[in-house]
Amino acid sequence: MDIEEIIKSMEASIMDKDKEILADIENKTINGLRFGFAPEVMGILDDMDAPSRKIESIKDMLHQNVALKLYGIGNSVYYSKIRKGNMSSFLEIVLRLGTEQTKTYILMFTLLEFARSAHIKKMIAKNIATSIMAKIIAREFGFAYDNINKAELGGLVLEIGKMIVIIYQEKEKEKNLDNDFSEKFNVYLGLKIIKHFGLPDYLINILLEDVISFDEKSFSVSTIVNIANLLVSHSFNTRGKLFLKIPLSDRDGIQANQYSEMVVELFRALGLDEYIETIEAPAERQKIFQPER
Repeated sequence: MDIEEIIKSMEASIMDKDKEILADIENKTINGLRFGFAPEVMGILDDMDAPSRKIESIKDMLHQNVALKLYGIGNSVYYSKIRKGNMSSFLEIVLRLGTEQTKTYILMFTLLEFARSAHIKKMIAKNIATSIMAKIIAREFGFAYDNINKAELGGLVLEIGKMIVIIYQEKEKEKNLDNDFSEKFNVYLGLKIIKHFGLPDYLINILLEDVISFDEKSFSVSTIVNIANLLVSHSFNTRGKLFLKIPLSDRDGIQANQYSEMVVELFRALGLDEYIETIEAPAERQKIFQPER
C-alpha cells in the first residue's frame, strides 16, 4: 500500500468535523512551511543530476536563519569528528549531511524559525534529541550506515505531526481542539508531511510501527527510533530537557565519552543550549582510581 492509499484508509475513519480541522491545518500550516524556503528547493535536492552550482544556489533560497543553522550543524563535530576547518560551501554541507537529512533539517529549522513559542522550541529540541539518540543506539548496535541514517531521520519526524497541530493552535487561537488531538493525528499529519515534501518512503513504516519489531539480526530501525524516543521523553518529562550523565573528564579536560561532546556541541550550534544539561560522574573504571574520602 502506498502513502496515498494509507492516507485515504485513515481518512475513511475520521469524523467530518476533524476532517475539516485537518484540512485547515494542512492549508494554513503545512503549506505555510514554504515561507521559509523557495518552492524549488526540495526539487533541486531530489534531483540526483542537479549541477553543483544549482545545489549551491539553495542557500540563497532559504530564510537566512535556516541557512545559518544548516551551516552550524554541518560544521559541528556531530557530523565530523575530525575538524578540517569550517565549510563555507553549501554544496559541501549538503554532501556531509546527505540530501534527505538536509531536506528534513530545512523543515525542522523552518518550524523553529516561524514558531517561536517556548513550547514548540522545546518539542523541536526533543525531536532533535530523539534523532541523535536513535543514531547513537543504531551505531552501537552495529547497524549498517544506511540504517543509521534512517534511524536519525526517523527521530526527527516521529512527532512532527504533534508540532504541526500546536503551531496551528498558536496561530488560530480561536480554535479549541481536544487535548488529545495532536496525539490522535500525529501519524496522519506526519504522513501528509512526508507526501507533501517528498521525504523517503521508509519514514512511513517508522511512523506506523506500533509494535516491537526485529529484522534478521537485531531490532528494526523503527524500534530503535521508538526506544530513543522513550529515553528522551523520560528525560524531558522529568527534567524538562535532555539530561546526560557522563564519565569524568581526564586531567586535560578531554571527555571520556565523545558522544556527549558531539551532542552538546550540536545543541549549541542550533541555539538550543537551554534544553541540554550534563553532569559528570565517575564511571565504574574511574571509581577504582578515585581516592577514598
